[in-house]
Amino acid sequence: MISKAEKNYYLNIPLTIVGFACVISGFLIGDKSMSFGGINLKSLHIWTGYIMTGLIGLHLLMHVKWIKNITIGIFKNRLKVISLVTTVLVSLGICYASGILGLKGNEQGHFARGQNQSTNQFNQDQLNSNNTQ
Repeated sequence: MISKAEKNYYLNIPLTIVGFACVISGFLIGDKSMSFGGINLKSLHIWTGYIMTGLIGLHLLMHVKWIKNITIGIFKNRLKVISLVTTVLVSLGICYASGILGLKGNEQGHFARGQNQSTNQFNQDQLNSNNTQ
């Protein structure tokens, strides 16, 4: 029989591998110079995100009893409730700020590098000034 600790271990292995693949592909999506033998980084990133979501859901289901016990303990202490609410609000704020303030790629999701970005802005400014003359 497989112990609870072994079940966690066997779930955490693919969760870790898929998580790292998702994170690494996320960082590399905007860099066209990075090539990995024809691997579509955007597709890899999207699908590992889906798989990781499923694995995290399974992981949480395996720990429902622990989560319930910890939550009950937290709600018995007012200071811990304030800490929990603060943690949730800060986390949501970070997600919101990332979506609002984060870099915006072009239609294909690619991000211009600093020099290219300023060159593109210079070219756009030149076009605009020529059209107004």
